[in-house]
Amino acid sequence: MREKIKCKFDNKSIYKWKDLKNAFAFLIWGINSYPLFLLYILFPKLEYFFGNFYFNFNK
Repeated sequence: MREKIKCKFDNKSIYKWKDLKNAFAFLIWGINSYPLFLLYILFPKLEYFFGNFYFNFNK
């Protein structure tokens, strides 16, 4: 019972907080490197590559 509650808490709170942190970090990264941020918006296919590279590097 405790484990189930813990898992529910983990899924709802910690992962949402991680997503918020990632979004915030991406905003800061976008402001700091404007040309890359433009590429990210103009070419959605690059989004996956840049996003994964950046966030994996920062974890």
